[in-house]
Amino acid sequence: MLIETLLISLIVGKIRGGKIKNLINIPIDGWVFIIVGFLISYLSVFLISRGNQLLYEGLVYIQSISLILIIIGILYKVVGFDRIVLAFGFLLNTIPIALNNGKMPVDGNALIELGLNTQFMLLKDNLIVTHSLIDTSTKMSFLSDVISLLYIFPKVSSIGDLFISLGIFLIIQKNIKIYQSLQ
Repeated sequence: MLIETLLISLIVGKIRGGKIKNLINIPIDGWVFIIVGFLISYLSVFLISRGNQLLYEGLVYIQSISLILIIIGILYKVVGFDRIVLAFGFLLNTIPIALNNGKMPVDGNALIELGLNTQFMLLKDNLIVTHSLIDTSTKMSFLSDVISLLYIFPKVSSIGDLFISLGIFLIIQKNIKIYQSLQ
């Protein structure tokens, strides 16, 4: 969903007369928090997929901390509507992850309806570190990956993912034209 959001944002920004080179001026004062958050998450998933049981047992804490760091990075020193929307999306995703053992629950029926049978089987066999199938023990399932999206690349997304996409779109739209008057 991220790639599609970026492409659509750039196309709309160009149509509106913006310049892509203006995006280098996006203020990201909290970039260290964002990078550290993503590194913690991806490094832990990599190590867990290689058999690190200790990290697997602490996955809920690792994923929650990494998402909180990302939220802090997004809002660090620069708070605007676009940043709040983006951070809110990450917060909405943090809730089901934190309440479901560090994994984002996914609606298996939605996967099957979209023809994503391979992903369904991987989740059914518990072979994906970061996600699990929704079952009767799932908490806050309405915030989980339950929204079927059938477009370029079919996928099941969450309400948080939609807010993240909207936040990215708004940030790009705001900044693609912001410095145009200076040039």
